[in-house]
Amino acid sequence: MYYSRVKMRLAFVLSPAKTLNMSRMERLTESSEPAFEKQTEQIARVLSSMSVGNLKALYNSSDSIAKLNHQRFQEFSIDTKENAKERYKEAVYAFDGPAFRGLAAETLDDSEMEYCQTHLRILSGLYGLLRPFDKIQAYRLEMGQKLAIPSTGTKDLYSLWGSLLAKSINLLYAGEASETKILLNLASKEYFRAVDTDALDESICVVECVFKDDGRVKTVYAKRARGLMALYLIKKRIETIEDVQGFNLEGYQFDTNQSTDSVLVFQRSKRNMPVKSTEQSRKRRRE
Repeated sequence: MYYSRVKMRLAFVLSPAKTLNMSRMERLTESSEPAFEKQTEQIARVLSSMSVGNLKALYNSSDSIAKLNHQRFQEFSIDTKENAKERYKEAVYAFDGPAFRGLAAETLDDSEMEYCQTHLRILSGLYGLLRPFDKIQAYRLEMGQKLAIPSTGTKDLYSLWGSLLAKSINLLYAGEASETKILLNLASKEYFRAVDTDALDESICVVECVFKDDGRVKTVYAKRARGLMALYLIKKRIETIEDVQGFNLEGYQFDTNQSTDSVLVFQRSKRNMPVKSTEQSRKRRRE
């Protein structure tokens, strides 16, 4: 890989999680505000106008999930002032899927949280692009769900967010023209597709990370591995692709033969895969 030892400016993106944990917790760092308030409000207005039945069809979900989110959007507000703080939580703590349990943001110290806030971005169907400590409200909306936003003239969330996400990502690298710029894609295909990569600065190289267990991508394990990689990047303050290749948490190893300049493959053998406990086997309640 021609730039493997070159120092670089690194940013990395994750998908959000359906599962949320909105319970209150001690504030570990200063909160921030999401960037795309106008667009979020426009989307929320459409969702709040939908019936429970229409939400159920949009989500392809149970009645209970549709009813829960119908209530959420009836109460949705972009007001994050003190009198509304009980409805909000920082994104990196609120998302509770496998990736975010792998990331384990609650274990980060102050300097690591600062690095996390500067380098990590979370893609979101409702909020667009979130910094880890941006305040969010409980919601359900996947990027791939077909939702037209009449006030913006867009037929779906991809057409709404595409160029906005690219511009926001470009700003992460502003003023660093002399460095190699790497955007490490730790997101799912559904979510990263929302980034208009044609609108990214030409100097930004997108590198995807793929995680395989026993020779195949296994979704639940791959999701956790993405979060583990994010944790590794934060803890190690990674500066080169060669350092990224050194990722070895929970038994993963870099596979030189299957990797390319734009795709880094990490393998874990069957003997290193975790044994499912009864608790792990239970289906988590998805909000």
